[in-house]
Amino acid sequence: MTTEVSTTATASPGASEKYVPGGKLRRYMLPDPTSAGRDLGMAAIGQNFGSALGPLLAGAVVAFSSGFYGYVWPVAFVTALLAAIAILPIKGVR
Repeated sequence: MTTEVSTTATASPGASEKYVPGGKLRRYMLPDPTSAGRDLGMAAIGQNFGSALGPLLAGAVVAFSSGFYGYVWPVAFVTALLAAIAILPIKGVR
């Protein structure tokens, strides 16, 4: 199985949707097509925020517990539980 990757900066507007998972779906769910860049930027921040915050939080937990890693998993569980509770009020997309 081969995967084609575009390396040119002048690719067609829909070319990146072939390689980005959910790219086309994300574009069709935007509330306002005139502010697509801002909305996609916010989606990217939301998608990558946990990847940036996780190591920082884990490092702080280890530092405050004098090098004991045993508290990292309970803190991660509570954080995931709070994230799940935070998205419960979301009913759907417009």
